[in-house]
Amino acid sequence: MARLRTGLLGVILGVVPLVFAGLFVLKPWGESIPCTPKPLETWRDGSPKTLSCDWYDDGVSWVHYCARKPDQMPVGCWTEKGGVPWNGSRIEWYWYGKEHNPKEAYGVVRVIEQYEDGQRSGTWQVFYQTGVLMNEIVFEDGERVRFQSYGPDGKPIRRSGGTFKGGKR
Repeated sequence: MARLRTGLLGVILGVVPLVFAGLFVLKPWGESIPCTPKPLETWRDGSPKTLSCDWYDDGVSWVHYCARKPDQMPVGCWTEKGGVPWNGSRIEWYWYGKEHNPKEAYGVVRVIEQYEDGQRSGTWQVFYQTGVLMNEIVFEDGERVRFQSYGPDGKPIRRSGGTFKGGKR
């Protein structure tokens, strides 16, 4: 199975481009390529929101993304193959200025999705504009196996299948 190195080991090895001076990225099949991350989006202060590095392999477009919060703390990195999420933690933000309370939503992650070899995997999380967890969805082999909803106060309100947060069902 092809995997993109992320997390602490990737950071230590310089595989995940968390700074502009990043030198290379590891392709999902293990080969490294030169990569200088470019800012794709920026925060209001001009600091990078999403960094990207792209390449082609056998005519297929690949892009590696890393998302950062306004304080520049990394949130997640993922790779897309032909425009489709392939591996890693894909991040979606609330759109500043497009939400009901844009000041409240600034710098708040809307969704964290996990992918492995182009399939949904692991725990997906959806957040309210306040940053409070709204939904947890667990995928195994690309299929949804569990779901839990939370109210704006963070208390569980609906669930289906399996065990969720804190081992409660």
